[in-house]
Amino acid sequence: MTGATISDQFYGADVNFRMRTPLFASLPIFDVMFGLRYAALSERLTASVNALATRTFQPALGLPPPVNFNDTLSGSGAFTIRNDFIGPQVGFNAEKHWGPFWVGNESKLAVGAMIEQESASGSTDLI
Repeated sequence: MTGATISDQFYGADVNFRMRTPLFASLPIFDVMFGLRYAALSERLTASVNALATRTFQPALGLPPPVNFNDTLSGSGAFTIRNDFIGPQVGFNAEKHWGPFWVGNESKLAVGAMIEQESASGSTDLI
């Protein structure tokens, strides 16, 4: 019997200070943003195996039969990776209106450090 489980989690947050600028390139709304971004990705893989191996020998040439055997194998393992990003970000928000129609855009850029943690564990038993 074997089994495996995979789990992923991704989450994050950002905090921004947003400020309206004077008329910029005929855009009625143009804001600049300064802030901090945090994002995390956690992945985990776990696996297990249980196996039974048996062997029955047939007697041959009138000799006594050899010993039959049974082997049991069991094992498990877990691999975990976690990535954390934290860094400052800058961005802008712009809108352009034409009567009842409008177009908007919000863009952000964050540059920072990625911290990665890895771990692996497991065991195997042969009986």
